Amino acid sequence: MNWLIYCLSRQMWWKPGCYGYTDDLAEAGLFSKEQADSIARDANVVTENEVALPEHLVKQQSSEPPLLVSELIELQTLQQGEIAARFVC
Repeated sequence: MNWLIYCLSRQMWWKPGCYGYTDDLAEAGLFSKEQADSIARDANVVTENEVALPEHLVKQQSSEPPLLVSELIELQTLQQGEIAARFVC
């Protein structure tokens, strides 16, 4: 599964190879889960600046009413909580 990284402070997507930012989703870079986690972890030392979101969650919005990035982040957080809850039971 591919991941995209959203910069909260710039309100832009990371470009491929970590070379800058873009507001055009079509130009956004795709990262592995490990890369996305590493980038977000390293960038979020003081405050949350970068958020990794799964590509399928972001790109499915093109066929539906678009969600704000903040709503995508909330949805991703909820899904992670549901997955974690399944393993606790």
